Amino acid sequence: MRAAGLLGILVFATVAAASELPRFDVEQGCSAFVGSSDPKAPMRNLCIEREQRAYQASQVLWPKGTDAERAKCGGMAERSRSYKYVYLATCLRSSVRTRELGAPRKFQY
Repeated sequence: MRAAGLLGILVFATVAAASELPRFDVEQGCSAFVGSSDPKAPMRNLCIEREQRAYQASQVLWPKGTDAERAKCGGMAERSRSYKYVYLATCLRSSVRTRELGAPRKFQY
């Protein structure tokens, strides 16, 4: 009985966590990716710009995803060393579009 109660708490925590868009430390991730924390470093700024665009896309896509899609994509992004929001937006976009299209398409020769 106790194990079932703990499992219920774990499932609730996972679903609750998946309901909110994850917050990643973009500045730290971009600095580590380019090897510089200099705010004027061009590659760092490019990374931050890409992450900002991907974050904005993720804000739109996140509510469209199912709990399972958000958990999968959020987990993938969390494990990424850099470009976490780029990974998140790409995964969500792919998952949502695949589901919306219905059955997988087959390539025709």
